[in-house]
Formats: sequence, structure tokens, C-alpha cells
Amino acid sequence: MNKRWVTLCAAALGTVMTFSVMGMRADAAAAIMPDGTVFDPDYYAAHNADVYAAYGLDTDKLYEHYKEYGQKEGRLPADPAIAAAVQQAGGPVYQETQPTAGQTFTVSFAGDVNMDPRFVAGSTIARLGLAGCFDKGTLDLMRNSDVFMLNNEFPYTTRGRQNQKKWTFRADPKKAAMLKDIGTDVVSLANNHTFDYGEQGFLDTLDALSTAGVPYVGAGHNIEEARKPYYYENNGMRIAIVSATQIERYPNAPTRGASARRSGVFRCYDPTLLYQTIAEAKKNADFVITYVHWGTEQMKTPDAGQKDLAKGMADAGADLIIGDHPHCLQTIGYVEGVPVIYSLGNYVFANYTRDTCLVQATFDPSAKKMASLKFIPLKANSSCRVREPNAAEKKAAISAEQKLSPDVHIDADGLITAK
Repeated sequence: MNKRWVTLCAAALGTVMTFSVMGMRADAAAAIMPDGTVFDPDYYAAHNADVYAAYGLDTDKLYEHYKEYGQKEGRLPADPAIAAAVQQAGGPVYQETQPTAGQTFTVSFAGDVNMDPRFVAGSTIARLGLAGCFDKGTLDLMRNSDVFMLNNEFPYTTRGRQNQKKWTFRADPKKAAMLKDIGTDVVSLANNHTFDYGEQGFLDTLDALSTAGVPYVGAGHNIEEARKPYYYENNGMRIAIVSATQIERYPNAPTRGASARRSGVFRCYDPTLLYQTIAEAKKNADFVITYVHWGTEQMKTPDAGQKDLAKGMADAGADLIIGDHPHCLQTIGYVEGVPVIYSLGNYVFANYTRDTCLVQATFDPSAKKMASLKFIPLKANSSCRVREPNAAEKKAAISAEQKLSPDVHIDADGLITAK
């Protein structure tokens, strides 16, 4: 399906403009892009006849042109007065997806991805491309989701000072564009490897993702950017995604936490600000999803830190909690009535055969609620190739996850419900 985004700015401007694209209405065409630029595709097209003749109203292509050529040529990305108002308002910017025919939409999640060519996953990606790591069925699942999110567990850089850690990862910034090949709409940078090559490597990562047109959450140039939720709207329903990392779980960790004046990740070793961020997001959205890096590696059940944080996030207003970091699938459960996927496991990451998954939430915008939650088992081999399981493998994977998850029922199709 068409995953072209239409942006809208929350009603933060005193007087708003309206426009319509493919039957959708938005309050102000100007929106803050991932790199902080206020961009208005209608304005840019209307004031640059040559660009409009080449690209029409294709927002992605118009913005790519501005970043590559227009900025150097002095072309304005938006009406200066509107741009100033949008920046001053600082309100949430919602990404609106094209509604599906059935008036429901899906948000899908995957776990850890590593493109470092020194490791098996990155080596396979170097040979086949990121899309080449998946069979057609898995690619369709990712590309056909209205929103697809994964954990980007490495920096995009060829520079920087290597952190003194056992494992450090990095990949060429040009590889960030591969995320688009599998339908990625947003990535989390809230993990313990984003800062593996220091501030230079980290800033290169933010630049690489912005250049590729891939939004990120859980990290930024300062704490306000790092903790900022990413908002989506579909057919009137608004969803917020907040991302944070509990790893490493000690003060003064090598993965630097963002502060008022320093870049870094959104750390929740002290969860106070995370809870505040969730509560704020709840005021701006109908449904809040948290995507959190936490837990103990290779442990298939949640540890005490995960359980405590899950309860705190649920109490703060989270409606769905998604976790990663343990490098294996973990328990699925409920906390205070909120579903918790404790760990999605590795995705394209480790050099051994394993079970992995996608988790897909389907939303009913007319009721402004999640209609269903699905565990989609997948198989990954030692070359980090991911495929759909056969019938026997699917049954075995669901059975294994069910044994880990006594508080939920997972049916033969992977649908998750509370017992």
C-alpha cells in the first residue's frame, strides 16, 4: 500500500491554513521535519515551478530536492511567517497515514538491527542489501504496515572515538537509506550502542537518518528532542510513540544520556522524566506506545527492573509497552490492564538460528482504540536471513511463547488476549 505521509501541525497556530491531499484534511501544511527544518511541500511546489514540474506534490521528493539543491540555492522551504509560528508553537506534529479501505490501520514493531559489516548481520546486509535479508512474506508484512518501527542498534558513522566497551558497532551513513527499502517509518535510537563512537558518531547518525528521511525517537541533540514523542494520526485517531533506554543500568554510563545542553539518548535509569513524558503525550494523543530498551540479556522472563518500570509506565498513561535488548523473545503479559511485550528479540542482529517476531497492533480509529494485538512468529538463521515459518514451525513458536506467557492467551493466528 502507499505509505506516503501527509503532515499536519497540531492546532498551535492562532489562525490555521487548511489543505487537502487524497481526501485528507490537515491543519497547516508546514511541519517540522526530523532535522528540525520547517517544510511546506505546497509552498515549495508553488514557488518553484521547475521542481513542481518534475515532482508534482510528492512530499518526499520535494524535501529531498530542497535538502540537496534548494537550500544551497536560497529557495525557501516554507512561508517565513508560518515557519516562525510553527517553531514558536512547538506543539506536536502529527504524521497522517492514508486510511485503509477497512478504516483500520496497523502499527508493527521489530527488534534489534545491526548493519556493522564486521559482524554477520552487517556482512549479509553488505552482500544482499537490507531487503535481501527477508523473504517476500516478511517484506510484505513490514511494507504493508501503516507504521513500521525497529530498533537501530548502532551509529551511522565513519568517524568518532570508539567507546571502551566489549562490543561496539557502526556502519556507513549511506546505509541509512536501506531502512526505507523494508518499509521502515520510524526507528528507536534509545539503546546502549547508539553512542559507540562518541558524540561525533552520534551526531553523524542523526544526520544520516535525517538525510535518509527516517524519523527517530529516543535520542537527540538535547533532552527535549530525545524525549519528544513521535505522533501519528490516521482517520482522526492520534498515537504517540515514546522511546527510552534503561540500559546501561548504572550512573555515568558509556552511552551518554541527553541533557539540556548535550546530545545523547533518552535514559530512564531514573524513570521520573519518562513518566512525565508519557503523561504529557497522553494529553496530545488517544493512545500512547512506549518502546523501551531494558532487561537482562538471554533471560526469557522479565527481571525486576522491567516489571517495576512497566508498572510505572502503565500508571503514567502508557497503553502499550514494547521492549527489546535481551536478544531473545521474552514473556508477553499485562500490567495494570496494559499489554507488555517484554522483548521482541533479535531481528537482523545475531549469528545463530533463533525465533524472532513482529508484533502488530491494529487500531480502530472510529472507536479510538486498539482493536487487536498480534504475535507474528518468524525464523532467523545464522546468516541473519529472516523468513516466515512453515505451519509446523509457526505452531511450535506460538506454543513456546504461550508457555512463557501464562497471563495471556495466544491463539493459532498469534492474536493476544488477556486471560
